[in-house]
Amino acid sequence: EIYTLSLHDALPISCYEQLRMSEARRRLREEGRSVAEVADELGFSSASYFSTRFKRAAGMSPREFLREAQHRSEEHTS
Repeated sequence: EIYTLSLHDALPISCYEQLRMSEARRRLREEGRSVAEVADELGFSSASYFSTRFKRAAGMSPREFLREAQHRSEEHTS
């Protein structure tokens, strides 16, 4: 994955974390993606640690984000 390359060394942590969380949101919106899969793909040591970091960055847990994204998607298709 591109997130395990030298980006971590080249960018300030906050910028790197923003990129990772932006990618996490994009991947979570993809149908059929689980929180554990996204955490693993983005190089987090565990789904629990990913959830903690995601909640800190997004203000909601990944599961809450998934529910909200699904609800918005249903509104647009109705």
